[in-house]
Amino acid sequence: AILILAHFFGMEGILWSAPISDALATVVTSWFFFRGLRDMEKNAAKI
Repeated sequence: AILILAHFFGMEGILWSAPISDALATVVTSWFFFRGLRDMEKNAAKI
């Protein structure tokens, strides 16, 4: 992902886009994590 950003924004763009991509990765990871927890709760309710 960083290589793609570097292609579009150039070297200066990496300096400000890297924190943004890190934040996006954190949000996506936590979203999948919480969605997984919800699915586990649903499955536990079925048992």
